[in-house]
Amino acid sequence: MKKFNIFSPLVFTLLLLFSAGSQSKYENIDISEEREMIEVLYGIEIYSDSFEFQVLSNGCTHNDHFKLQTNQLNDYQVSVQLIRTKQDLCRALPWLINIKVAIPFSDILYPEFIFTNPFKNKHSLKSTYRN
Repeated sequence: MKKFNIFSPLVFTLLLLFSAGSQSKYENIDISEEREMIEVLYGIEIYSDSFEFQVLSNGCTHNDHFKLQTNQLNDYQVSVQLIRTKQDLCRALPWLINIKVAIPFSDILYPEFIFTNPFKNKHSLKSTYRN
């Protein structure tokens, strides 16, 4: 009776898989950090030259992690959406921070802003995190 060694085909298969994976051109890119997401808002303040949004942070959220998408709907209405361009990968207990973003236009005298982000009640965080 011939003895079959299962380890040599297994080792060969693993080496083949690892060598194929190392040839990938996306080897060192973390796709999860580059995904854009519509941010959940917990509050908004509107100033003459900027918006201040309240968003949830795990400790590594900064102003430059966001971009503002605007669309002029008519002569006086503007659709506004805050987009997160970089995920907060820290692991601290989440808390609310303020993100200030400049208003990118000034040609509308008294604009009416329509925010299209989802909103959450900031008081719901107290029951969730026991603040």
